[in-house]
Amino acid sequence: MPGFQRYTYFVDRSEHERLREWFAAEGLRMYPAPDVPCRVLDPSRPVSFAAPESWNFGFCRRRGSWYRESPRSGQILIGNAFPIDRLPGGTVITDSDFSPPRLPSREEQKKLIESEKYRSGKPDEWERVSRREIIDMFRGFKSMGTREVARLMKQMKPRGLTGMAKAAFLFRRIFLTNCANHANFMDPRYSVETEGEIIPYSISDNTLYICSACAEMFNLVGNEYRVKMVVPCVGAALYGFLEVNRYYRVEQLERSGK
Repeated sequence: MPGFQRYTYFVDRSEHERLREWFAAEGLRMYPAPDVPCRVLDPSRPVSFAAPESWNFGFCRRRGSWYRESPRSGQILIGNAFPIDRLPGGTVITDSDFSPPRLPSREEQKKLIESEKYRSGKPDEWERVSRREIIDMFRGFKSMGTREVARLMKQMKPRGLTGMAKAAFLFRRIFLTNCANHANFMDPRYSVETEGEIIPYSISDNTLYICSACAEMFNLVGNEYRVKMVVPCVGAALYGFLEVNRYYRVEQLERSGK
């Protein structure tokens, strides 16, 4: 069986309507992703789209700020199982066997978020996390029951943390990596080089520590780099059905089909 392959594009509303008519003539339905944009990654749907509003709700509200404060704001995201020759640009996302040569320590992650490119380029809303979100995130992680969550819970036990303090501890452990990961795609310090080309990669190979991978997969962050190696976030795994804890190759397309 072939591996995962997904083409993504941003289009304006008029182009979206033309595509809808074209696909209808070909007998293809464009499936909407009304709640979370990462649903366009779902390989079971040949063609899907996420309207600008899908970046504004619940799970993606704060995370969607990477889209809302990007040049793509207001455009519609298309996800296809095949390239569309009429559309320039976009990305193609494929699975890979990439393994990072080195991952940063927590102290090194703190240095990543000191980058001026990150400090000046991050959306204003990105680091404004509400108490409600921290609690909801904590509950969600507990329900996942992964070994990494169990390890973090074990770390908290001797501290005697309860309630909100426990949720805040878990959030701080994860959020630093969330921020540092985006910073590394904006100002790469952890990358590989192939034939003189810099290829930045996610600074954690654990999906639990990755947030809003859509920013890299849909080329909202790190578009200076033709190729990126990206670990999916929890949303991409839950709604886009990408495999957790593995790297995907994200390559910019000068023109689809090439």
